[in-house]
Amino acid sequence: MALDAELVVGPLALPAMCRGDVEVCWAWCEHRARHAPDDHDPADGRFRGLTVLVSFATDSEDRAAIRSLRHLLAFADCRMAAFSGADWPNRLCKRFAGLHPDFVSAAIYVGSNADLVAETVQSAVDALRACFGATLAAVIVLGGATGKLASLRGVSGFVVGAHATSGDTARAVFLTLAMLMAPATLCPIDVEDLSPVLGTADAPARLVQAFWLRNGDGRLVHLHSGDLQAVRSAGQVLAVPLCRGFRLAELRSLYRQICSYDPAAAQPVIFAAVNPLRLGAMPANAGLVLLICKTAAMADTTSTINHRRQAIC
Repeated sequence: MALDAELVVGPLALPAMCRGDVEVCWAWCEHRARHAPDDHDPADGRFRGLTVLVSFATDSEDRAAIRSLRHLLAFADCRMAAFSGADWPNRLCKRFAGLHPDFVSAAIYVGSNADLVAETVQSAVDALRACFGATLAAVIVLGGATGKLASLRGVSGFVVGAHATSGDTARAVFLTLAMLMAPATLCPIDVEDLSPVLGTADAPARLVQAFWLRNGDGRLVHLHSGDLQAVRSAGQVLAVPLCRGFRLAELRSLYRQICSYDPAAAQPVIFAAVNPLRLGAMPANAGLVLLICKTAAMADTTSTINHRRQAIC
């Protein structure tokens, strides 16, 4: 066995990406409500959903993390494309022209090493709005320095990583948005539950990633020492468990564990889709849990989520 060798045959290197180029990842989902046996209309109840990630990242690790999305979702077809040149917004719209989705959500990743001006990010927001119009329900912007993006128009909110904002953060936000179009869920999922958790450019929400260990009643394990404090100090928390075979008993246990961090804080909202990831994406006895945390000073606990909380307890 070689101790120090040069790779000759292996994975293809990522294609070069110049400054100003963008990469777009999207997940297309189409499903139909279950009908009675005598209903033969295939168009009735059909739903077409789309989740889009526009990335300005040039860092190879960021790009590799985003590209892994092509092989994660169990209920959607995920693809990627790259665009260059000043007319990329027009070509982006042409790529999606024939889809006609009923529901769209989007994220824009500025890039951990990118130093983009607000006008460039605004062009991405405007392109998405032009492509999808009223069907675009949410646009989330994430990056390491969101404060300089406060002038953006048409944005639903801002998110950063709990420790650093990277391609891994962008991937997690994309997966969170994709759950809005999942065909089967354990609890109600709606964009109205997501919106109150998103922060502003000056006070963005923080994304924490943890693991759910499925022994006994289940246990939430945080990856960094500061993550628990981020959840405890939040005035509003959205939790997204990505576990195959996730059960209602586990959902209740996860809910109660988050509530136990700070009984005085607002109760968490949980997005729990049924079998959201492909077989083999995660170990059977563990699963990823994404937590978007809004600071207590910025939290807005609206009445639209109260009835959903009661159904979980």
